[in-house]
Amino acid sequence: MFTGCSPSPKSDPGAISKLKNTIDLINLYAEKDQNKDLELKAGEIPKAEVKKHDKNKDHALSPWEVMEAANKYNSKPVFIKEQIDLMKKANDKGRFFHKQTTIYFDPVNKGEVTVRGISFLKHYGVSFYENGMITSGVLADDTEIKGIEYMENSRLQFYENGQVERGYLADDTTIQDIEYAESTAVSFHENGKLSYGVLAEETTVQGNKFYEDSGLEFDKAGRLKTALLPKYKKGSFKLRLGLPYYPDTILQGIKFKAATAVKFHENGRVSEGSLAKNTILQGKTLKAGTLIKFDSSGQLQE
Repeated sequence: MFTGCSPSPKSDPGAISKLKNTIDLINLYAEKDQNKDLELKAGEIPKAEVKKHDKNKDHALSPWEVMEAANKYNSKPVFIKEQIDLMKKANDKGRFFHKQTTIYFDPVNKGEVTVRGISFLKHYGVSFYENGMITSGVLADDTEIKGIEYMENSRLQFYENGQVERGYLADDTTIQDIEYAESTAVSFHENGKLSYGVLAEETTVQGNKFYEDSGLEFDKAGRLKTALLPKYKKGSFKLRLGLPYYPDTILQGIKFKAATAVKFHENGRVSEGSLAKNTILQGKTLKAGTLIKFDSSGQLQE
């Protein structure tokens, strides 16, 4: 297992001289740029290094200045002029890249590359936002981030603020008090609240009982928004015999059809869903398969 985290900043007089590519440059700023302002100041790197390479006399080194400095430390240029010019234009606008960028490596090379403390498979490339934060990459190892372990060989996506947006669980994992199934996708809102997950076991969520393998979607406040009901129940007797078994889910006294979506109002009441059988609701007889809708007070809508 690999644990994703950034090393603590420290002075290293050889940091700039050791740069060999753009990934090294990104990692240098991830490690040492404490204010995350795309400027390396005295204290983050040695004062002598800042003074020596500070072209625009602002007492800090922007990435383009570091690129030029790296070239001076090497017999062959690490960065070509076009790269430095593009970086300067981006830096002048407060960005690391001039646009969202994917860095590709030799497709034959099946090795790994570490970016911002996370190990990715080289041959898939790694994508970045304009601010230099990772957009996505394919994990080289099972990787733990903020207590959640994500699967190796799966794509991990991030928001621009560095928060995980989407990934695949390496094991059954409890997230915000609910257990979600291994090898399934989980998604998060930018505020860190879970957006979507697939249940690892039969679970009662906000007063509603769901089978395992139900997919649950939540809003930014953590309220249940949609439930994707499972197609079958794992381990059922009929399934072991090779016979199809489609359990219907009872929610708030109504039986809803398997493999369909049930939606909820913000107050937790069912908003809509498809009936599993002929049903009498509020004096009306409705056929199986009918998509029914309710207002937020629970009244059936026409």
